[in-house]
Amino acid sequence: MAPERHVITSSCGDYTRDVWFLPRPALWLSVGSEETATGVSHPPTGLFQRVSQIEGVKRAADRFEALGATVRYNMYSGGHAAAPWRAELAPALTWLVVGAR
Repeated sequence: MAPERHVITSSCGDYTRDVWFLPRPALWLSVGSEETATGVSHPPTGLFQRVSQIEGVKRAADRFEALGATVRYNMYSGGHAAAPWRAELAPALTWLVVGAR
């Protein structure tokens, strides 16, 4: 079955609770190779990140796949910054337009 929804996210962390309602989603989940910080507070949201972005995104990818989603997991070179996200944008949009595979 073809996915009914496509989502692109970079450095998403572990937000599996927020996307569970999409029927058969196709997700592009990416994270930077330098996103290794743990124990990070994100004021003013109150969000506390216990694990690294790498671990959180990988966990999310694994959970979504277990739930039947199509997942494109991508680790790009760099950190949590605009430059690597810009570099990743073209392949992510191509994936979005052409369709998840």
